[in-house]
Amino acid sequence: METLKFKLGQETKDLRLGLTDPYFLGYRYSAGVDLYRESRSFDTYSYEIMGGDIRWKGIEPELRLDLLYKLETVNVYDVTDDASYFVMSRLEKN
Repeated sequence: METLKFKLGQETKDLRLGLTDPYFLGYRYSAGVDLYRESRSFDTYSYEIMGGDIRWKGIEPELRLDLLYKLETVNVYDVTDDASYFVMSRLEKN
């Protein structure tokens, strides 16, 4: 199953691509990968997130196991002086 989602607006830009095999190698397991880019603009700051993940789900009659490995980068920019403490602390980590 393939998925392509996008949002485009004045303050929002999102792009997500996902691929999932619901019966990976013919078994009752599903595996997939997602890639994404998300950006938002607010009055006091803007941010961009780029990343991806690898998913695996095991489905048995009495047990379900979900595994996810995610890697992403977050960039906070255009921060004004009246931004919140949380935003300012995130900016210092970049």
